[in-house]
Amino acid sequence: MKVEIWSDFVSPLCYIAKRNFELALEKFEHQQFVQVEFKSYLLHESAMADDDYKELLMKSCKVSICQFEGWVQQLIEQADALNLPFQLESMCYTNTLDAHRLVKYATCHDKEYQLIDGLFQHFFSATNTGDKSLDDKETSIKIAEGCGLEECEVAYVLSIEKYKRDV
Repeated sequence: MKVEIWSDFVSPLCYIAKRNFELALEKFEHQQFVQVEFKSYLLHESAMADDDYKELLMKSCKVSICQFEGWVQQLIEQADALNLPFQLESMCYTNTLDAHRLVKYATCHDKEYQLIDGLFQHFFSATNTGDKSLDDKETSIKIAEGCGLEECEVAYVLSIEKYKRDV
């Protein structure tokens, strides 16, 4: 069975759903027959860079201002139950095109799962808005290095257009 997961690394819903899927898959008695393929979805490609985290979440997740506080509390509780780092207050506009390109590159080295985890964890554990952005090349290189990818190769991939069509 093939499962395609369409997600972006800045979506709290995708982050929580990914972990729930992993836990369910661990319990599935035929997990060896499941092929998981991660697909790219650019959530904030048209967001305004000056939006605050509430505006970003309301726009991207289609949550009204009246529902926002309760919805965020539910997300926090779900993340806590899954033991996921989860900082929303410092959420910022992030174009994740390069991060998705790196995942395509990491797939060639069987490191995509580690990189996807690293990208999600970085984005949702950073407490400072300036540290959170995934469109910073140095940040992306550091995350990819932590997953076992070579710094010079990652820097090269980020310097060219490779994998852009795949995204």
